[in-house]
Amino acid sequence: MRISIFLFALLGVVGCKQSISPEDLMLLNGYWEIQKVEFPDGQVKDYSFSSNIDYIEFENPKGFRKKVKPQLDGTYKTSDDAEPFTISSKEGTFLMVYGQASTLWEETLVSVKENTFTVRNSDQKTYYYARYQPLNLGQ
Repeated sequence: MRISIFLFALLGVVGCKQSISPEDLMLLNGYWEIQKVEFPDGQVKDYSFSSNIDYIEFENPKGFRKKVKPQLDGTYKTSDDAEPFTISSKEGTFLMVYGQASTLWEETLVSVKENTFTVRNSDQKTYYYARYQPLNLGQ
């Protein structure tokens, strides 16, 4: 009886785990704004407004991420600085790997959906993003 309960509970935990498919990775393309950061100690920093947003362009397995600044007319100001990355699969998870050989760092994709995505870095900080909805006040 105890074994049955344990197996049922284990199945429930494993079955509820969010999984990301390779097709989901294409949902990363577009403009994203940070919503909050959750720290390892449980503290949360909410971002009600940010003047910069992230633009991600991804074509399997490579992409880039850059900061852009939305303008009131619906356009974006950007620099030519872009952080290239690759996405690799490791032990059933997807990793966004940034940098060069001597300065590599990774973010683990926790979830990817049409309008949200979440990553966790090596410091165990979890970053929550929502798809950016531009305000076009120039119309």
